[in-house]
Amino acid sequence: MPLRFTTRVVSVGVVPVHTVPLLTLLLLVAGAVTGCQRIEQEPAGPRPTVSGDYLGQAAPGVIPELFAPGLVGTGLEQRDAAWAPDGSEFFYSHGGPRSAIVRWQRSGGRWRGPQIAAFSGLFNDIEPAFCPDGSRLYFASNRPRDDGTEMRSDYDIWYVERQIDGWSAPTLTPEPVTSRHDEFYPSLTRDGVLYFTGQRENGFGAEDIWRAVPRAGGWGEPECLPTEVNSAGFEFNAFVAPDESYLLFTSWQRAGASGGGDLYVAFRDPDGRWHEAINLGPQINTAALEYCPFVTADGRWLFFSRKGSAGRDHPTDRPLAITEFLAWADAPGNGQGDIYWVSAAVIDRLRP
Repeated sequence: MPLRFTTRVVSVGVVPVHTVPLLTLLLLVAGAVTGCQRIEQEPAGPRPTVSGDYLGQAAPGVIPELFAPGLVGTGLEQRDAAWAPDGSEFFYSHGGPRSAIVRWQRSGGRWRGPQIAAFSGLFNDIEPAFCPDGSRLYFASNRPRDDGTEMRSDYDIWYVERQIDGWSAPTLTPEPVTSRHDEFYPSLTRDGVLYFTGQRENGFGAEDIWRAVPRAGGWGEPECLPTEVNSAGFEFNAFVAPDESYLLFTSWQRAGASGGGDLYVAFRDPDGRWHEAINLGPQINTAALEYCPFVTADGRWLFFSRKGSAGRDHPTDRPLAITEFLAWADAPGNGQGDIYWVSAAVIDRLRP
């Protein structure tokens, strides 16, 4: 959902659905470029020594907590958490006039990062997502479909494949998934079923969630999920459980939403029938925008992003000194966009 870099803007006093954040990451490195590939380089200055699962962060309970402030959270926009199934890599998106996918990697018990991913940094790349066995990483991008350098006006889903020495060059998902429309937020089941979001013909609303079943060489014609999930408003950023038993997504303009866009869960029966989507409730959803859900492979932790008025608001009762202003602007939790995590028990308690 939001914070993508298309020209479509929807505003109603909340964060636009697809918009360009004002602040930018300085891409962390002045990476060298070879063809269409960015070479990973170390960030300038000393690197923090980080060890332990989840970048050494203390585990949260059922109240969401900022994830890794100072390591991941910076005061700029972070979103789209994606952990490798074995926990050895962490990818996320850094927003700005140019959006890039950022990588942390664990080796010998120590985390190395942050770095711009080797396949990112030239175009607007967002929404990394591992397939359940970790052999592929999917993402959305407006990169050209050929060898050109001109960014496209729409977003497509691409993937890279794990190799002995890193990741392959990106490959475009074939038609009919790829189309003349935007395709966003890939998520895959163990059986290779691809979920994504976008606005296409025969949808229900402004943006919908779609499902494509694998076939030889790619996927079949995407089907729009039913009205238990989709509505006449915006549904986006959909994460599917590996066994396809539930779907997490953001809905905006849906009855019962708290304003900025809320996270919902829809459960699915083994016969494919969807239950009516359920709001995750006030412990998760606020007046801000909650989006970009992801659940770790062990099912223990829900990661999501939050952007907007629930952040640490700028004081309005007096002018700020420059040091106060910079402390607000440069710190995580200021509303520009942050990654949070919480126990996945908040999902389990809603199961039918």
